[in-house]
Amino acid sequence: DKSTSLLLGELATESPQSLEDAGPPISLPDGDTNTSDNVILQDYQIPGAALPIALNIPGTRTTSILGRRVDPLNPSENASHSGIDIAQPTGSPLYAIFDGVVMQRRASPSSGPFVTDPLYGQVGASGYGLVMVTKHDVVRQNGERVTIFCEYGHIHDMIAKRGQRISKGEVIATVGNRGGSTGPHLHLTVREKRPFHGNLIDPLASFGWFNKIPFKTEGLKNRWLADYPDLVSGIPSDQLESNPDAMIDEDGDGFDDREFPPESQV
Repeated sequence: DKSTSLLLGELATESPQSLEDAGPPISLPDGDTNTSDNVILQDYQIPGAALPIALNIPGTRTTSILGRRVDPLNPSENASHSGIDIAQPTGSPLYAIFDGVVMQRRASPSSGPFVTDPLYGQVGASGYGLVMVTKHDVVRQNGERVTIFCEYGHIHDMIAKRGQRISKGEVIATVGNRGGSTGPHLHLTVREKRPFHGNLIDPLASFGWFNKIPFKTEGLKNRWLADYPDLVSGIPSDQLESNPDAMIDEDGDGFDDREFPPESQV
């Protein structure tokens, strides 16, 4: 399986390309927001997606889901989350989930503040840090042809160039910890029709990844299951992937209760 054949440490070692690589300049707005215009689409199955990560890397787990959550950078506040987070070590390979094209790779937010990186120059000190946007023309399970956009956030190294045609399962970048991040992970947002401000697609539900990528905690898994009872009604809960070393999360907020007690949340 091409999506799991490349392990940590097997990536090419040549220097990554500059952010100012060849390709048409494409202006996209900043944002990692779930506004009233960003509807979360339900019953939106798209078959055939490759996983964006390799499952056989230790520590792989879904640490945050789409929707409302406790802000990991400010645990006393709630915030909207526009995608899913998958924890992996820095440098782990990231894959294209469908055939498509790299639309843009840039610092995020583009307005700063920035930190200086020896390979990429000005990199976002908050937000995604470095983000790659890919475009894919796909077919839904009902036969409808749609265009979706994937936003890969917190990237460490950019592999694919802007404007490059990419194949499903091709390595396009690596996991990082740039921008507003509490640890190395992939933030993946998937949207319909328009990047950054299009309607949101839950990749765990739409691509069937909920039964492939372990959840960080039982509470997080159960909170996700509650949003999709019809989708998973035929699958026993004990057959859904979860982390055998899951943290204690009795209140289901996705955080270890020993670090963030329920009484500390507002």
